[in-house]
Amino acid sequence: MRRAKDGCRQRGFAGELDENINFIKPYTPNSWFHPIGAYKKRAEILPRLPNLRGSLFLTFTVDPKYFAGPSSAFDSSRRKLRKVFFALRKGIPHLERTFRIDAPYLTKVEFHKSGFAHFHVIFKTRSYLPPKVINRLWGLGRVNVKRIRTRGLEYLLKYVTKGENLPDWVKDRKRIRITQPSRGFYLKTAAPKNGAKEEQKTEDSKKGRSSESTIGERIARWRRTAVLRIDGRYTTLILTRPFFEILAEIIYPIARSYRYLGNWVVRFDQISDLLDWELLN
Repeated sequence: MRRAKDGCRQRGFAGELDENINFIKPYTPNSWFHPIGAYKKRAEILPRLPNLRGSLFLTFTVDPKYFAGPSSAFDSSRRKLRKVFFALRKGIPHLERTFRIDAPYLTKVEFHKSGFAHFHVIFKTRSYLPPKVINRLWGLGRVNVKRIRTRGLEYLLKYVTKGENLPDWVKDRKRIRITQPSRGFYLKTAAPKNGAKEEQKTEDSKKGRSSESTIGERIARWRRTAVLRIDGRYTTLILTRPFFEILAEIIYPIARSYRYLGNWVVRFDQISDLLDWELLN
């Protein structure tokens, strides 16, 4: 078994247990805003990622002096980024040449400790783009231009967004797209087969829930959400306190009774066990 850190194996772990074993474990959403859920997003992207060796890798930073705060800076810079892409498709004259980048791209947002965002952009092209051209076009800060020397995974996914490190203005929003590909960037993959595991039909998949709450509210809810498997069927439940806070208090007796299965999964024989451990109301 690989560590949970290595490619979001937490959900898969439960599937390797005997179907007759009942257990409870922390809920892991498929989200960039969760420390483990971000690895699920990574695993989702990986098989669709093309060979990016030689592609352009641009980092757009924002100078705080141009904005009242990080929230307004994010909105303005995102709009400006779309204008930059449009201008590159049209072509930018420079030193008696016209530099044009009309290629599929992917944008990824990251957040500084200061709360300000910056943007990584990978263009699936080996065309040359002078740094002076793109810096003049951007105008909101600095643009770093590099060439990807490997297949590109570490450039795209080296940073995992962790919910506890998010700026407050991000938590107050209902939705922010961390990665955004243009048409044709990802490889075409086969459509998923029917009959997905019942475990995957968890709380976060309920339509409308995400749009009604802020990112911060969802992060708080995820911490108090657990996945329960009883007789081979999965369900989710909301705990009175964060799962790991409760687990820290009961881990010793659970381990002594051989109920801790690793990877934060706890075996139980009957619901009364969960009541005794104060996992349920």
